[in-house]
Amino acid sequence: MNSDRPKGPAPGPSRDGVSGEGVLRDNLFLDENEFVDSLRWLDEERRQQVIESMRLARNPRRLNASERQILSETVAPLLRDLAATGMRLPDIRPEAHHVSGMEGVGAWIREPDGCGSGIDIPTDLPPAERVERLAEQIQNWAADQLHDAGRKPEWPLCPQHPACNRASPEVVDGSPVWVCGEGPHVISAIGSLPKSR
Repeated sequence: MNSDRPKGPAPGPSRDGVSGEGVLRDNLFLDENEFVDSLRWLDEERRQQVIESMRLARNPRRLNASERQILSETVAPLLRDLAATGMRLPDIRPEAHHVSGMEGVGAWIREPDGCGSGIDIPTDLPPAERVERLAEQIQNWAADQLHDAGRKPEWPLCPQHPACNRASPEVVDGSPVWVCGEGPHVISAIGSLPKSR
């Protein structure tokens, strides 16, 4: 018997609705079964999503041809903008590592150290809105890269207002664009940022 194990019943949901259930040791669950058991407070659909995400984290699912096509078409303009601005391109793997709970395509950005993060493309949206949603996720990835390099974690910047915060992806007249908050004004279509000097 493990003497480090807490005794007594697991605590119930907190006031904010987040459960503290489960047996913890140094803020980690002792094993996967205890973690799964602690998910009792979730509705069954969400609980199954978490369990499937755990399975995918160990054994990612390769995207099928249709999913790879959506990923390729949606990420292409963002990769052009990253390259134009001198950013390192992400290593995007066509594999699902998690279940997002939405209708869409998931993929994985793998970092050189083997870690990574998931990205999601909602397929129930028109292509322009898919690019807008993915642009927000790529911006967060780029911000992490810039921060780790000791630079201002803002990408992309408006060429006319580089001291301002990063541009925002938006859909204007049915097309995904980068919008500067100063004014505001459209900088360029997503995928058409000017090359950095």
